[in-house]
Amino acid sequence: MMKKIMILLLVFITNFIIYDNVYAYCDYAELANIKKLAANISVAYDYIYDANIDDVSFNVTFNNLNDSVIIEDHLGVKHYYNGDSKLTLNNYNDGIKYKFVYITEKTSCINKTLMTNYVNLPKYNSYYNDTVCDKLKDYYVSNVVSI
Repeated sequence: MMKKIMILLLVFITNFIIYDNVYAYCDYAELANIKKLAANISVAYDYIYDANIDDVSFNVTFNNLNDSVIIEDHLGVKHYYNGDSKLTLNNYNDGIKYKFVYITEKTSCINKTLMTNYVNLPKYNSYYNDTVCDKLKDYYVSNVVSI
């Protein structure tokens, strides 16, 4: 009787050990197709001028979205497809480089990074509307330093 209980207990325990390590395999062709969808996402930005504080904030817009790609922003917040092929994220600061990671949770490729996109937002020049600059609108300042 004790031998039967031990065998049943052993079978019960091995059941958990065997099925604990099940991994899904992400097919290369499937991952390549989803990466192609991620590569078709275009990114644009526009600014909103606030005259009260004489500063700007930026909106970052992603176009050509689909349900296979999730956008993870620099804070780690995931933005899922909502049926619209366009997503706009608001209130980004000027002069900063933001990182956006495209991941997927479709099929067996869960949490695979498809690509990373960096958006460099320009620094706002508060003097560009100054009357001193009226005649210098097309003036180019080079970043070359002479020694």
